[in-house]
Amino acid sequence: LPADASVGHLLINSRDVSERKARERRLTDRNERLDRFASIVSHDLRNPLSVIRGSMEMARLKGDTEPLERGERAVDRIDQLVSELLTLARQGSGIDEPTEFGLDAVAREAWETAGSAEARLLVGADATVHGDRGRLRQVFENLFRNATEHAAPDGSNDIRATDGGEDDTLTVVVTATAEGFLVADDGPGIDPAHREDAFAPGFTTLEDGTGYGLDIVREVVESHGWTIEIRGDGAEPTSPDDVTVPDGACFVVRGPDPDAAESGEPWIDG
Repeated sequence: LPADASVGHLLINSRDVSERKARERRLTDRNERLDRFASIVSHDLRNPLSVIRGSMEMARLKGDTEPLERGERAVDRIDQLVSELLTLARQGSGIDEPTEFGLDAVAREAWETAGSAEARLLVGADATVHGDRGRLRQVFENLFRNATEHAAPDGSNDIRATDGGEDDTLTVVVTATAEGFLVADDGPGIDPAHREDAFAPGFTTLEDGTGYGLDIVREVVESHGWTIEIRGDGAEPTSPDDVTVPDGACFVVRGPDPDAAESGEPWIDG
């Protein structure tokens, strides 16, 4: 070591290097989000705006209100896109200071805002979660919307294209597992050919989908240091005893328990 070096100097230099690397990571993350935002604004928002302009022109020319309905759907799509883009741009990959809360409670809260009147929620085994409650509620809201939006086998707005009995109601299950928790439904499921791209930004199989709901889900889960996958992509989740996991789409979240997590890091205690 140089004659004038000291442990204190080395610690300060090491801290400076760590802080600089952290700033560089934050800058890279922000630039990536801005690039994604610019790409979406320049591409994905132009199509619905063109629909709105065309619908207005057709309505004026024909005195017909049907084109206005197409314009209204385009406005709804823009509203959803803007909401999801703001989530990505503002929150990035960070989380707030973790707190403890129940899996059951946050899932039911999310269902109140994102659940469908034509579907039912079943919550199985509960778990104590140490994480960002607000962002995890967003995970459940997006997964619930994904379930109901993809439930109609004919692509219509009807969750069940049948006679509407109780057995035809979409069922969404949330339950803790030995490794974390899962969200599953008894809808048509996810085509194996689409599983690899399901979490990709902008990917959707719906004509009016934004393709950013599952991207946000993945980002929030990974920001906690956890993993998420679609059943069939990896090891099957440990099935809980108190609830039957449906055969449709199933999203499996895995995270460490309190003993395996680093001090202060998020965990799931099932």
